[in-house]
Amino acid sequence: MSRFTFLTLRLIPHISCTYRQLFVLDVIFAITLTSIPVFAYGQDSDVIKKILDADKGQQQTVKDIPENSHLRVYRDGWECDIGFIISNDTCTQIIIPKNAYSTELAFGQGWKCNYGFQEKDKQCLTMHVPDNAHFYSEDGDSWRCDRAYEKNDESCVPIEIPLNAYLEKSAYGANWKCSRGYQKDNNECIAIHVPDNGYLDRSSRGTGWNCDRGYRATDNKCLAIEIPTNGYLIYSSSGSAWDCERGFAKTKNSCTAIDVPQNGYLVNTYSMRGWECGRGYKVVNQACELITIPENAHLDYSGSGWKCNAPYRNQINKCALR
Repeated sequence: MSRFTFLTLRLIPHISCTYRQLFVLDVIFAITLTSIPVFAYGQDSDVIKKILDADKGQQQTVKDIPENSHLRVYRDGWECDIGFIISNDTCTQIIIPKNAYSTELAFGQGWKCNYGFQEKDKQCLTMHVPDNAHFYSEDGDSWRCDRAYEKNDESCVPIEIPLNAYLEKSAYGANWKCSRGYQKDNNECIAIHVPDNGYLDRSSRGTGWNCDRGYRATDNKCLAIEIPTNGYLIYSSSGSAWDCERGFAKTKNSCTAIDVPQNGYLVNTYSMRGWECGRGYKVVNQACELITIPENAHLDYSGSGWKCNAPYRNQINKCALR
């Protein structure tokens, strides 16, 4: 906003207009204010005088800016006119080579090559696109081979796809995959040998196959998993395996019944014992022993210990005041 625009809003505080209309008012007030004596503005004369004095100072700086430039409208300083570029605090005319256009910017080199041309040594040379290729940049200054072709020096040659393989959808370069039932071996696709009781599986590590449920991979074979009595099949990260039914614990290759003591209960078989004591009891050896609670105490939140009532404190297994 210029000083005159500020003054416009100062003198007409309730004005409502667009930026275009404000610009017209700005010009009118600039002409008017510079032709009417300052004392004629009454109480706003001091404000107007300061604005006019400041604007005169700005007008004086116009003499100091280089040729082919102009003062910035909305900030301090100057900038080169269109067709010129800043060079050592001066505005030098932009020389646009053949097959180029002006960017109308006061920075950078001020020009760009036309579509289909490439910059080299400050010139715009015709971009050579080989057969089976296309422009792929917005400026048309680079190229890429078409699908099913790959770059070879400055040309595009067909991608050699081996037997039992196919070209991927986004193939740029030698990007192909083997068909299902085959896996890559250098530049070939060899058949995957799936053993009995197995199936094709791309997610498997290296082999391309996995074993059916109830079988485990051993030496390129799928051998049946031996499930003990009171056991059942599960799936683990290493493949099919087995676990014991509730109330039984794994012991090497068998499922052994868990002996739950009196006042105890079964928990998941992944714990050490497979059982825990009920509330008010604690584990002692392989039994559940009643917790003895001293005077002025109560069972804690876990139910397997005790805690003194406030304000009593634990002093050698007793609850006493300080």
